[in-house]
Amino acid sequence: MLIRGGFGHPVALSLVIGPASGAALGLVVGFVVGMGGAGPAHAQSISWLSPVSGTWNESAKWAGGSIPDAPGESAVLGLTGAYTVTQLLGTFTLDAITITNPDATLELEGVTVNLLGAGLTNGGTVLLTGGTTTLDATFTNTTLGTFNIDNADVLTLLASGTNDGVIAINPAAGGSITTLNFENPVTIDGIGQITLNAPSTRARITTSGAGSLTTGEAQTIRGEGSIGGVLHNHGLVLADVVGGVLEIRIEPKTNFGIIRASGGTIEITTNIAQDETGVIDAVGSLVRYNDATLAGGTITSSGAGRHRVQMTGSRFFNVDSFAHIEVRSGSSLRLGAEFTNFGTLDVNYAAGSSACRVWIDGPMTINGTGELILRRSGTGAQLAEGPGGKLTLGPGQTLRGIGQIALPTTIEGIVAPGLSIGTLTVDDSYTTITWEPTSTLDVELGSAASFDKLSGGSHTINGGAIDVTITGTYTPALFDTFTVIDGAASSVVTGKFDAVNGPALPSPWVWRAGYTANDVIVGVTCPSDVNADFIVDIVDFLDFLDAFGSCENQPAPCGSVVDADYNGDTFVDILDFLDFFDAFGQGC
Repeated sequence: MLIRGGFGHPVALSLVIGPASGAALGLVVGFVVGMGGAGPAHAQSISWLSPVSGTWNESAKWAGGSIPDAPGESAVLGLTGAYTVTQLLGTFTLDAITITNPDATLELEGVTVNLLGAGLTNGGTVLLTGGTTTLDATFTNTTLGTFNIDNADVLTLLASGTNDGVIAINPAAGGSITTLNFENPVTIDGIGQITLNAPSTRARITTSGAGSLTTGEAQTIRGEGSIGGVLHNHGLVLADVVGGVLEIRIEPKTNFGIIRASGGTIEITTNIAQDETGVIDAVGSLVRYNDATLAGGTITSSGAGRHRVQMTGSRFFNVDSFAHIEVRSGSSLRLGAEFTNFGTLDVNYAAGSSACRVWIDGPMTINGTGELILRRSGTGAQLAEGPGGKLTLGPGQTLRGIGQIALPTTIEGIVAPGLSIGTLTVDDSYTTITWEPTSTLDVELGSAASFDKLSGGSHTINGGAIDVTITGTYTPALFDTFTVIDGAASSVVTGKFDAVNGPALPSPWVWRAGYTANDVIVGVTCPSDVNADFIVDIVDFLDFLDAFGSCENQPAPCGSVVDADYNGDTFVDILDFLDFFDAFGQGC
């Protein structure tokens, strides 16, 4: 026969009565729970029924007078109205907690919650108070849901979940350390936010043991506070509190998404490894590096946004920069592997009095279309030689300023001494600067005594150009000269630039470059000054005659001292001789 069992389920009761030796009576009772046959047990769902606040262990406020506190039971806060249910028990275990009333609050006061089934689904408020609360359960925080970790309290998450709402750390910005902690590898997906609402450790994210936090692509961590734990960011980390600082510190981080300063400051004092999709972005705000290492990925800035290397040195390896980077006086930046610069690397940006260096580790090329600025003389703004350091300044890259080059450097781009008119130095005559065919030495001339120069070093010149710009009202006179590469007595200059490009001069004057054993000199001279010593005399005639005699009917360039291809048609013939003879006879 069937009788009605608990929770509305039919129960089949079978009585079997039969003879047995000794007139024994056998009784067999079987229960089949479920509809139409045997099946698994279902969790008992128990709802809060009181419109007023109370504690979890008040049985009268739960449906059926039964407190949900055991495996196989689930708690539901769905009754409308504003009320708080407070759980004070040290540890409790059940299958699930579901909050469907957006005005309901579940207050957990330093408890450990073990949910064995569907976990915690929050569409209202979960308030963490009274010390450390541990949630050992998967969780879903809906778009209406909020987790509030109160001042001085800790929420430890042991399992992954989805956050489409808000997880707020110290929402009232209290004065004590407030923590969201992860003891296991945890992933938080969803479109929600984790907000840090107080400076430094007063709102912090930490990890302990083997713990880590991985955020999904649409998850945001924002505000001011501290991220000290292991973080694998696939979403957005955002410093957006004006005057506030979001600290990225202690444990190493990996970035597959975006770390952005926009309104607030990002301060990085740990190691960040970036995937090729990873970006650190300064949008009108500051990203500071203090004893930090950045490996891979991209950095960007816009508006007044800056990436600034602070008082202790930091390191960039394999970084693509579309940013304005400032290296502060008294600090250093170490570059290694590859560095592509489409922005500005500003060394000693405020021209402070302390040493400021960019160290180059190993042979490396700086490519891109950006610029390096050295804003103070000597070691005040220095490109320095790290272990195995050799620098190639790639095509399109510009080095300018008044600082110092202190390592072997190959120039494929532009060197522009001075910040207006000034001197860029090479630290030692044994430091070699190699000029390639794509290189340019860009100099400004303000007067016969005031002009740009590169001082010191030894120079191997394999072509390239010298570009001349006149500043102010200066008008160069015939045979004015400017030593634009000014070597020391022990410097060695070999080779020549291909061309000197300057503003128009009175006919037939020309810009020329002359060479000594130690220097490169630019000046204004006559076309027949073929040896570029900035005087037209019999030596020019003899030098040309000697070159022509050995080069006639040969392709240009040709000639050990001067080029016999006087008319520049790439072939040495009688026309070159006649043109030179005519120009020499006329003088200037």
